[in-house]
Amino acid sequence: MLARNKLLIGLTVASLMILFSECECVEDMMDNLKAKM
Repeated sequence: MLARNKLLIGLTVASLMILFSECECVEDMMDNLKAKM
């Protein structure tokens, strides 16, 4: 359950970040996600 919740939260945050940051910050965001994982 915790793993599934983390995935849902991660996807939601990623979607919001992509919406807020136009295509410029996507690469930095991906690097941050990889660093966290």
